[in-house]
Amino acid sequence: MTVIDQQVAERTPAAAEQRAFRRQPIRLAASFTAGGAGHACEIRDFCPGGMLLVYAGTESLGVLPTIGEAIALSCEVPTGGGPVRLQFKARIVRSDGRGAGVALLRPRTEDLRTLQEFAR
Repeated sequence: MTVIDQQVAERTPAAAEQRAFRRQPIRLAASFTAGGAGHACEIRDFCPGGMLLVYAGTESLGVLPTIGEAIALSCEVPTGGGPVRLQFKARIVRSDGRGAGVALLRPRTEDLRTLQEFAR
């Protein structure tokens, strides 16, 4: 269980049952832009509705993105045919200072499929 998942579970005991999709664990370097500044992060899990991001070096982030803030997220997924760059628009829905839960805004099905193949 991740730090954010644990905090949510402590606040709302039925949190796991409230999820619309099953999360898939993953470890993938990524970056996001929020408020005009770029930041490095790692995707730790994902589902069609969202992702868990862990910030890389929070001391270098400056001002952390806030709940409700829109971000642009990108990552490069290694595939058999070479790396594929994926881009997502998302909104911060949870944050604990070390990472954030984001809701994906209209993700492309083929991009989610690429992440699923990588996670296997």
